[in-house]
Amino acid sequence: MPSGEAWHRELLEVMANETDQRRRFVSEELRDRLMDYLQFRHFFRHAYVFHLHWLKMRAVVNGCEETYRALRSEIETFLAASPPAG
Repeated sequence: MPSGEAWHRELLEVMANETDQRRRFVSEELRDRLMDYLQFRHFFRHAYVFHLHWLKMRAVVNGCEETYRALRSEIETFLAASPPAG
């Protein structure tokens, strides 16, 4: 398991990579979209509210429902798939 300050990012990277023991958990495309949310979370936790800019936040906010549906779909696909041979 990833640890340290960047464990969120490391976990997402691990989830997007296939191993000998398992298929990839999320696609690279979804990983990249989720990275945007990690960056937003990092910014929000370390900035004051008056530093928030709608133009920078718009894509993340407007894409939230679509990203959630994609994540849910990929999780369901992962869980429904048979384990890799090996």
